[in-house]
Amino acid sequence: MDSHTDRRAAARGSPAAGAGSAVPPLPALLDEVAELLCWFDGARQLAWANRAARDAGLQPGRDAAQVGAALGEPMLLWLQAALASGARLETALRTADGRRWRSTVWPLAEGHAWRMAEAGAVPQ
Repeated sequence: MDSHTDRRAAARGSPAAGAGSAVPPLPALLDEVAELLCWFDGARQLAWANRAARDAGLQPGRDAAQVGAALGEPMLLWLQAALASGARLETALRTADGRRWRSTVWPLAEGHAWRMAEAGAVPQ
């Protein structure tokens, strides 16, 4: 197997036959991250969420409007605009429960990745 084949297999999250070291299962690895990590498919459905996101109530199978609405109107409006833009966008907002978050959305594969991390002081 050539290195190009190994890179393709690693990108899929599976080891290539005969590879020297196995690639870790990325969903299980990302479940250990404290930040909320999500992926929306091309139809803007939440297709995957790590454990931190699921624990926060962001359950796969919901559309972006349902996910954003659960976090409050400012996050809903920003998330919808970010998913529609097709660009990498970052902001800092408060959710409906008053917590402050850094939020980043960027195109990934045929959808968008979304990362939320609790922030320090955020302008109101």
